[in-house]
Amino acid sequence: HEPSIRSAARKVFLSRARVSTRPTDKGLQVISPFNELFGLHWLEAKPLAEFFQPAHNCFGPSGACGLNGQCLTRTGEGGRSLFLRLVEAEREGLLNITVSLPDQDDSFVMDIGLFLQVMPDSSHGQSDSQDLRGSWNHQRLDVLKRCVDQHLVPSLVEELRR
Repeated sequence: HEPSIRSAARKVFLSRARVSTRPTDKGLQVISPFNELFGLHWLEAKPLAEFFQPAHNCFGPSGACGLNGQCLTRTGEGGRSLFLRLVEAEREGLLNITVSLPDQDDSFVMDIGLFLQVMPDSSHGQSDSQDLRGSWNHQRLDVLKRCVDQHLVPSLVEELRR
């Protein structure tokens, strides 16, 4: 649980992850147009980073909301509060939240791979052949992808829900 690796992974995850929501049967009955969750129960691939941007002033110098007229930060709340409301609604059984990386997004692994390349490597002084080094690097990237998919991303999603 290297803090610098987790920190780098958290930043990449926050910038790339997407949030989708679907109402449960109970949610379909409870969430009406007058409910505070209305419109949030059918999110599709909303960037996670938008939930963690600082709150903005909807009635600032530009007149209407600064987010192309689509303000989801009601009553001046930040996006974190909005995400917390979604998590609470999930706990109440009103909706299901899915946090995922885009299907073709191997760039998450590549960004972490680039981060790992700048870390000190004990093999720099050795005279390995390029083919052997390339083969090992490919193997390392495969292992890294498996670790990211099976361990790191699920732990970051769990951390996000806390």
